[in-house]
Amino acid sequence: MPEPRVYDLAKELQVDSKTILDTLTGLGKPAKSASSTVEPAVADRVREALRKSRQDSASGDAQRALGDKYADAGDDVQAVYWYRKAADQDNVQAQCALADMYASGRGIEQDDGQAVYWYQRAVDQKEPF
Repeated sequence: MPEPRVYDLAKELQVDSKTILDTLTGLGKPAKSASSTVEPAVADRVREALRKSRQDSASGDAQRALGDKYADAGDDVQAVYWYRKAADQDNVQAQCALADMYASGRGIEQDDGQAVYWYQRAVDQKEPF
């Protein structure tokens, strides 16, 4: 099996080449550019890492959605529970929702320090909310 190039993996996995380059770096196998080749075993590790990342993201999105449903229904304690589960998986929207709950004291004791902490975690991810 020929060694795939970074851009081949990106096309296969429907991500940009930078995502593949970042994943390779995270796996301790940095590549220089999108035209760099990747050993087949390392390419398999990249596929697995991105598959797991997508599963974790889907799980976090589902948990955040549950938090939203509970909040909409007025069960703020359960909303906080689900927002925290999603926020711990780095779900930005859940981190902001959890921060809002701390700031307002809905479903949990009001705590400005925790609100700031969760807002900061969301901002640090540099993803749009």
